[in-house]
Amino acid sequence: MISVQNVRKVYPTNPDFPVLRGVSLGIDAGEFVSIVGTSGSGKSTLLNVIGGLDNHYEGTVTVDSLELKSLSDQDLSHFRNRKIGFVFQAFNLLNHLNCSENVRLPSYFMSNLSEKELNKRTTDCLDAVGLQKKAHQKPLTLSGGERQRVAIARALFNEPKILLCDEPTGSLDSKTGDKILDLFESLNRQSGITLIIVTHDVRVSERAGRLIRIEDGRIASDTNPLQALVEEGG
Repeated sequence: MISVQNVRKVYPTNPDFPVLRGVSLGIDAGEFVSIVGTSGSGKSTLLNVIGGLDNHYEGTVTVDSLELKSLSDQDLSHFRNRKIGFVFQAFNLLNHLNCSENVRLPSYFMSNLSEKELNKRTTDCLDAVGLQKKAHQKPLTLSGGERQRVAIARALFNEPKILLCDEPTGSLDSKTGDKILDLFESLNRQSGITLIIVTHDVRVSERAGRLIRIEDGRIASDTNPLQALVEEGG
């Protein structure tokens, strides 16, 4: 599903300090992966590279049999819109639109669905996150957890194979964050979506099937958290 081979990333403003230093990893379809590390370790940059948001790096990244650097800008945009769902800490909702309108924003890049199909998909996505009853409310009338659910519904609209999340619980209290993690786990189990979450939240790491730790632009460890706990317990 995802193959990252010897990826090195340098920002022009700081050429002597690569943010990614020869990173290589593979992620299978349906995995739930947590990527952790201190601020500046390179974890969010790695997520952007996998998602095709940053295409300026050395090495190769292949996602669903597509080598991303070989794609034109138009094809890369199409790849992101059809195969990847993005969820960010800041929600990135448009406050002048209601929940339904925010969720169906990705439809502007799709010309093959009828209005009836678009409406059904919007309803299905809001149902998946438990917010159909608030479809006509605007983001500023919602709680932080509800706004994150709208953002997740929007990320699901184009039925992506991969969901990439950057600190999705970072702006939420612990109870609300747990509910969002419950939702992610359910999506991963029931739909088989590949889930990759960059986080500082230890609760995410405890739930993921795989924990990748990045330090100074390199993979420091790549483990199964549950197996690690079993081994620690004797």
